[in-house]
Order: sequence, then structure tokens, then C-alpha cells
Amino acid sequence: MSTMALAQHKLVELHEQYASKLGLGYDVVEKATHIYMQAREKRYLRGYSIEEIAAGTFFIACVLLGKDVSIRDVANAAQVNESLIWSVAKGVQKRGLVSKIAPRRDMANMLRKKLMGKMDQDDINELTSLINRKSDSMKKLAGHVSPRAVLGAVVWLASKSRKIKAKMTQRELSRLFNVNEVSLRIAAKRIKSSFFA
Repeated sequence: MSTMALAQHKLVELHEQYASKLGLGYDVVEKATHIYMQAREKRYLRGYSIEEIAAGTFFIACVLLGKDVSIRDVANAAQVNESLIWSVAKGVQKRGLVSKIAPRRDMANMLRKKLMGKMDQDDINELTSLINRKSDSMKKLAGHVSPRAVLGAVVWLASKSRKIKAKMTQRELSRLFNVNEVSLRIAAKRIKSSFFA
């Protein structure tokens, strides 16, 4: 087997591992491998390890297929630094192989996934309804703050203002949404006006 064939075989194995860890189907593996083949043909991926390339192309595939997976999820599954994954993805985008990288996140669905089993269904429904009603204004106010920080802020503000029964601290929410408390506080400060409007 040639060096190139071995590299591709290893890459597909890594894609399959990530898909398994993240509960994703084989469509992501196929898409990620296709992106890799195109980028390799044009020599766009020089200077990266096979693990970095695998994680970067897998992340691109998740975005293009509309999967609810963040760059941090891929980084954790791949054990590759987020900035390197982003570097691979942006490099492929800049060379015109893909047109968009920034994923459009379904905030209500993300919230539901994170809170399932952590609070009762009535509270989850109330929060989901709130997100659906105000997501556009919240996104504008939040700017470049991560969607996970915004969701944590929504839950914290709702808990604090007694819109839901559950009481949750910033610390609990920062762990649950995998963001630091400072980001959560910044998000809360930014979206507060929309939240209480």
C-alpha cells in the first residue's frame, strides 16, 4: 500500500471514530473523506498532521451537513486543539473548496439536548419557547459570544427571574454548557435587555 493510500486509510478510520464518539452517521464520514480527497488533490493541506486534517475535514463536513456539533465537540472527540481544526477549515474555505464554515446553530435544540434530565419538562418547554421567540434579537445582541454561553445565560437569567422553577448557578451552567463563567456573565449582560423586553 502506498504512503498516500495508508494516509487515506488512517484518515477514514479517524473519521469513523469521531462519528462513533459523537453519535453521527456515515454520511459525515463520507463527506469528510470527500473534502479531504479534493483538498489533497490541490495540495491544500500541507503542514498539518493526519490527526489535524482528519479533525478539520470532519468539522467542515458537520457544518456542511447541518449537524448540531460544535468545533469543541470535534476537538474533544479528536483530541486536537480547536485552533488547529479552525485553521484547517478556514484554509480549505479560503481556497474555495467550501463556501461556508460558520455553522448556524439550532439554539432551541441545543438547549433541549443539554438540559434533558437536568430539569423538568415544563421548565425546558418554557426555555425553548423563550429561545424561539427571542433568538434573533438575542443573537444580534450577543455578537460573537459563543452560542453555548448565550444558552447558559438564558437559563441563568430565567432561573434568577423565576421564569422557571429550577435554580441553577453560573458555575453549574458553565460546566453544563462547557464555557467559562466570565463568558456566561458577558452573554447575560448583552442579552438582558432582549430577555426582559
